[in-house]
Amino acid sequence: MGKLDLSEHLEKYRDEELVVIIGSLGRAGAERVICGICGFALNDVGGCPRCKLITEEAAKELKEQQEAEEALFREVEEILEQAGD
Repeated sequence: MGKLDLSEHLEKYRDEELVVIIGSLGRAGAERVICGICGFALNDVGGCPRCKLITEEAAKELKEQQEAEEALFREVEEILEQAGD
C-alpha cells in the first residue's frame, strides 16, 4: 500500500473486530530501483551494470599498470646485471 497511513481512519474502530479488504483498482507501476553507489536507475534488483563495468575497467587498468611496472623493474634489473659484469 506504499506510504498510505490508515491509523487515523482505523482509530475510531479501536477495540472492535474489523475486516479490511484490499483490492487492486489498476495495474501498479514498476517501482524504480536506484543503485546506491552511482545513482543509475535499474530495472531489477541486483548488480548494477554501470558499477560492474567501471570495476572491470579499473581492474584492467590496474593490471596493465602492474605489468608495465614489472617490465620496467625487469629491464632495470637486466641493466644492473650487465653493469655488474
